[in-house]
Amino acid sequence: MKFSGLIALASAALFGAANAQTTDIVSALVGYTKNNASIITGLAASSPLLSTIKSAKNITLFIPTNDAVAKLPASVLAQLSDQTVVDTVLSYHAVPGISFVPSADADLFVPTALADANLTVSGDGYQVVNVVVSGGKVVLNHGVANGPAKVIDSVVATNGVIHIVDTVLLPPVSVSQTATAAGLTTLVDTLVSAKLASIDSLKEVTIFAPTNAAFNTTLAALKSANVSLNLAQLQATLGIHVVPGVYHSTDLLKLAPVALSIGTYGGENITIEVDTTGVYVAGAGNSVAARVVTADVLVNSGVVHVIDTVLLPSTKLLTSLASNTDGLTVSQLNPVTPAVLGKTFTVPTPSAAAPSPSTTGSAPAPKSAAGRTVTSASLVLGFSAIAAVLFL
Repeated sequence: MKFSGLIALASAALFGAANAQTTDIVSALVGYTKNNASIITGLAASSPLLSTIKSAKNITLFIPTNDAVAKLPASVLAQLSDQTVVDTVLSYHAVPGISFVPSADADLFVPTALADANLTVSGDGYQVVNVVVSGGKVVLNHGVANGPAKVIDSVVATNGVIHIVDTVLLPPVSVSQTATAAGLTTLVDTLVSAKLASIDSLKEVTIFAPTNAAFNTTLAALKSANVSLNLAQLQATLGIHVVPGVYHSTDLLKLAPVALSIGTYGGENITIEVDTTGVYVAGAGNSVAARVVTADVLVNSGVVHVIDTVLLPSTKLLTSLASNTDGLTVSQLNPVTPAVLGKTFTVPTPSAAAPSPSTTGSAPAPKSAAGRTVTSASLVLGFSAIAAVLFL
């Protein structure tokens, strides 16, 4: 994501000659007066990161205004007296390299300078910020707690670019903290009930998180079909919502028109498919695929995509767990790792070999005539089929 020569291009043509600088990025920051950003500038002055930034060859800094700092929750403001916290936040505002220009529309997931052990399985180990450029406007998506940030001004220095933003970028937090903040309370409660709260310990994952309404529909369907899942079956059901590897929306959109069968922590594959109406995900037991309704909720271990339907495992998997009354641990929910897994997303072609399926197999869910609209009736049919195998 580093573009050679982009600083000169940005200085001359994109940010305007008036903004072009002859000083390094730290001096440009200290001398910036157009929008009051003295709080972050003052905090940066006492940080050991400053010397690293000053000597960097190419770097992008996102600097919040004082008004942006004032919008922070009191609990966060209180922590800014801790130098470790300050360094963490500042690292998340620094991007090694010049990754975008305001004149070119883009949707990028840019690694920041904030290292995180949760992202070191196959990636580079750094938290990302989502940069969306549209119509000359730049919006940054980051941790869920503070809302998106807008770039309101830019300054070019000799060794980088400063973007002034109206919101402090907060680093992504754990899956459970993010789900709570996003209102996915039923998911959190279900993880606790399934003794899978340790999902926060997983590294580099993509999670398809059902909405509260999706869970409520599923619970009603279970009751209607007179189905009761034991602990292991519940854990496996939740497990197929978790995919090893980090797949942002920009990765998933590359799939069209190819469907991808990909391994999960539930012991069998799910199918991901893209068409003109959106991104759809299905477990082997789904009669109708789930639709991604909110994409790219960043967490410290990867990304969460919110879906409108609970993913269902195959009857074969549930049957194999019917006598397991002790449940499973996260470590026992071994993922089936497909060949495409990794930081660099490889788009399969129709003639290419599909990723290795699990022993339980999987199949794409049928598409409904109405854009795969999810109905309670379709879920009941799915659970009735499961009930026929498990309990009749």
